[in-house]
Amino acid sequence: MEDNTVLELFNGRPASNKGRLDKEIRVYDLLDSLQIEYQRLDHEAAANMTVCAEINQSLQATICKRYFVAVLT
Repeated sequence: MEDNTVLELFNGRPASNKGRLDKEIRVYDLLDSLQIEYQRLDHEAAANMTVCAEINQSLQATICKRYFVAVLT
């Protein structure tokens, strides 16, 4: 992605499931069954924080990292 690239937000699920992961389709199914309106943004994997910032700009979101640590005993 280039500087100032704005990715397009889409309302609801994609028109086709082609190339989508099963878990992604299940999320759309759940949101739709609960009648929850949502937007999505399709993008390639974000390999660095610069790309993440561009995606977040398109989402009008703030970068937020979350780490979950599980301790197994």
